Amino acid sequence: MQNDFYKLFEHLNRNEPRTRLYGRIIKRIELEQGKTSVYTRIVFFGVLASVAMIALIPAVQELYAEFVQSGFIQFVSLLFSDTGVIALYWQDFLMSLAETLPVFGIMGVAASMFIMLLSTRYLLSDLRSVMGRSHLAHS
Repeated sequence: MQNDFYKLFEHLNRNEPRTRLYGRIIKRIELEQGKTSVYTRIVFFGVLASVAMIALIPAVQELYAEFVQSGFIQFVSLLFSDTGVIALYWQDFLMSLAETLPVFGIMGVAASMFIMLLSTRYLLSDLRSVMGRSHLAHS
């Protein structure tokens, strides 16, 4: 019985795969492996952008509180009310502005905005690559 199977399969024509099939299979495997890392990056940068956006709200509130508490707003209002005095003592006025400037609040807002914008940039870049890949894979 086994000999009958051997005889049967000896007469079958063997079809050889296309010459570019191996390269296409390898590219598809690399694409699938790359998808998992891109999806991980999308989740990471999405969460990071969301956290930075949420952290921006208390950072702006703290910056406003520091502006009010330090008296910076009162010094800036002198620009509109006593311009002549400021022109006379402009060096002292600039020094007072520099001393009352809430540096830590500005740094907190700037850091939150920087992280949010940078992570959004990477998130959009990864999303664009996934959308481009999925579009190319279906064509």
